[in-house]
Amino acid sequence: MPKLVRPADQPEQLEHFIAVFGNRARMSVVRFLEKNGPSLRVDIAEATGIANPTLGNHLAELERIGVVEADLPVERRRGRTIRYSVSEKALRSLMSAPEAYIFNED
Repeated sequence: MPKLVRPADQPEQLEHFIAVFGNRARMSVVRFLEKNGPSLRVDIAEATGIANPTLGNHLAELERIGVVEADLPVERRRGRTIRYSVSEKALRSLMSAPEAYIFNED
């Protein structure tokens, strides 16, 4: 399988856009959280149909990118209930990435 090569001038923000919106599961998580506000993982899983272990991976990646936020830091989560929400500011910034790249805006 050929390896996809990232163009040298492609900004990290565009890579993040692709990671979120190029993945149906991640996009459905973001959409659910945007519509429903802070939610528990179990509610997100039920609404999106994404299996719990898989959902955990997607939430971690969305959080790493900065589009999703948790109400507890990673080191305090063990055995605790966590609510996830969308960072609207980060989401709006991310959504402008393709336009900025295509039209060579800095």
